[in-house]
Amino acid sequence: MIPDKFNPMKIAELAKAGKELKNELLLANKEIEEMVIMAESTCQTVKVLCNGNGMIYEVIFNQDRLKSDADIDLSEATTEAIKKVQSEAVVISAERRRKVTEKVGLPSDFNFNI
Repeated sequence: MIPDKFNPMKIAELAKAGKELKNELLLANKEIEEMVIMAESTCQTVKVLCNGNGMIYEVIFNQDRLKSDADIDLSEATTEAIKKVQSEAVVISAERRRKVTEKVGLPSDFNFNI
């Protein structure tokens, strides 16, 4: 009997599983990079768009709201919207990666950044 680590059938099985994992991870990472997440400041003056990795694409200022309310701290509103959208991105991307780990049978706390 050939030990598993030298068994060609077992090696082929592991190689196939590794390829499947790689494909699933590439697909998940592509989805995360292409998704668009939006968050808005509480005072509704700033909207921020980012991808699932938290990379900011666009910051949109509500000019009408800014003109109507001179007491708005634009810096604070922008910071708030950025924090919101990036926090949401972290949660969404972590959930997507967790689903991949479950699908391929890895532990849910698997580190993808090895």
